[in-house]
This record gives sequence, structure tokens and C-alpha cells, in this order.
Amino acid sequence: MRVIPTPDATPTPAVPVPAPTSVSLFLQIGRQVKKTTVELPTSLSTIKLCFMERFEYDPGKEDFPEVYIRDPRTGVQFELEDMDDLREGTVLSLNIEREYTRQISRTVADK
Repeated sequence: MRVIPTPDATPTPAVPVPAPTSVSLFLQIGRQVKKTTVELPTSLSTIKLCFMERFEYDPGKEDFPEVYIRDPRTGVQFELEDMDDLREGTVLSLNIEREYTRQISRTVADK
């Protein structure tokens, strides 16, 4: 007869997983998507600055458009209000495709 050792039934204590210090986000304007990394905790102002830097987006004298977050389960986009909703791989967007396209056209025409 062969005896097979069984694993110890004593549960091992759960090791707490440290909260991430940064997350990679996908920023979208129209059909263009760019990846960025932000340090946590972050603010809406920092997110808006990322859009401005990554896309060279300048809303000019207009108010900055609302930032939307995409729910990964349903695909529904809603206004980003709680920074705790940000997770690794979150997609954020500005719904300004027409305005951004006009701004790019003006920039190209000026060169």
C-alpha cells in the first residue's frame, strides 16, 4: 500500500495586497487613443492635464469638456466624478471629436 501525503489543512493567513501607486489609463478623443500612466491618488485636474499633454489639446477660452469613464462590464460611458473608479486599463474620453478635428485642421493649416 502506498501512502500519499496530503497538504496541510491549516489555512494560511491572507497577505494584504498593497494598493497600486500608479495606473495605466487609456485616453480617447474621437477615434484616437493614447496610453498614459498616473500616480495615485490623482485628481480630475491631473486627468485633464494628461489629455492636454498627450493630445496637445487646448480648449481655449471654453470650459474644459467633461471627462467620461467607460464601464468595462457594460461599455456604458458616464461622467467621471469619483477618482476611486480608476483602475488599471480604464478608458477615459472627452466627447469633443468635432472640435478636436477642427483644432487639428487649424494647426496643420498654420504650419
